[in-house]
Amino acid sequence: MEATRLVLYYGTSSRQLPAILATGIASPSWWGTQVVASYYAETVAEEDESEPVVVEASINQFDMSALEADGNSIAEPLTHTLRSTEDALYRRWQKSDGSWKSSLRIYGSVIYRGTAVKIEANQAVNISPATKPQPNGAQADNYRRMLRLLSWGRQLSPEDQNIKSYIERKYDVSRIKI
Repeated sequence: MEATRLVLYYGTSSRQLPAILATGIASPSWWGTQVVASYYAETVAEEDESEPVVVEASINQFDMSALEADGNSIAEPLTHTLRSTEDALYRRWQKSDGSWKSSLRIYGSVIYRGTAVKIEANQAVNISPATKPQPNGAQADNYRRMLRLLSWGRQLSPEDQNIKSYIERKYDVSRIKI
């Protein structure tokens, strides 16, 4: 039951979205948290001079055996985006089981090497922070609490994972610090 609640995010751009809607997201592809996907969406959109877009997909859309830890993120983590140091992240990684779930929890990213992930238009959202409101005080405090738990290597409950995903989808969380 827990697997049905997990959502992975993919960063892309409005220019690439039509092809994604037509053929899906081909393998290998890099998926992760909304924060990390937003970083990549901003990068892709800047490169092709369009708007950033994040695609969300339920874990049920993936062949779980084709998900892997993201070696690129482990080697060169997005420390600013993850709000942590490379050493702190690597120490957590060394204590982990090395699974894709640990990669997602620690580095916010995984690699998918399965069949193309089919995407519907309602799974894509424009994520430009300027268009997303700031969370209210209680939402920001709750999100900060969840980030703190994750930074300590703890797993979120299914309910907290849903709340975290909702907050990331609806609000600009880029300024929330642990």
